Amino acid sequence: MGHLFALVCLMLPVFFADMVFGQPLPIRRAAQQAPPGPPVPVRHQVSTQNLLGLDRPSAFGLPRPKPAGATVGAVQTLHILAIRVDFPVDTTTKTTGTGRFDLRTAEAFERDQKHVIDRAPHDKFYFERHLSALSAYYQAASFDQLSLTWRVIPDNVSSAYTLPREMAYYSPDVDFLDPLKIERLVEFVEDAFHEADGDPSVTFADYDAFILFHAGSDLQHDRLQNSPS
Repeated sequence: MGHLFALVCLMLPVFFADMVFGQPLPIRRAAQQAPPGPPVPVRHQVSTQNLLGLDRPSAFGLPRPKPAGATVGAVQTLHILAIRVDFPVDTTTKTTGTGRFDLRTAEAFERDQKHVIDRAPHDKFYFERHLSALSAYYQAASFDQLSLTWRVIPDNVSSAYTLPREMAYYSPDVDFLDPLKIERLVEFVEDAFHEADGDPSVTFADYDAFILFHAGSDLQHDRLQNSPS
């Protein structure tokens, strides 16, 4: 069972080149039809806020190295709250998995899946390791000007906040730009924060950014766009 790095912010895509008999698999895009009605405006995905004052040759370009002897600004710290959510158990073929995180042992995962990529168990420690890697990336990319701290909730190692509806509800089988798809995504975020808000140990005001980790798979893992949600 996969999982989504649904990130409200920050996460970086990772691409894998699958091989069959030594040859790369071609990446194909499923044909999509635009939903009826006026076109949905697509906003630029690059933030215009240059919080670290980095010099980039273009919006997507890597920052230029600082000249020797340049003054380095004060280190900024970003406090992240990572929220783990799952869904009521289901048996539908329209989604990947059962609605819960994959908590198999590492040995069972390797035996069943025949690989070690994103190896289970997908528990609190698993996501903390991903955030540690994310922190190392931003430390390097910002020339030590950005530091990340994080808390992964719930505190229990194997727990998650269970949302009120099954996974398939939040990802209806409609076109990606269909308004219903967007409406259900918004509802997913609202339900996730509502469940986390019920935890008396959590104060949202203590954090600068939020990440939602949910059970199941995601669009990023579905290279051919032909898998269940």
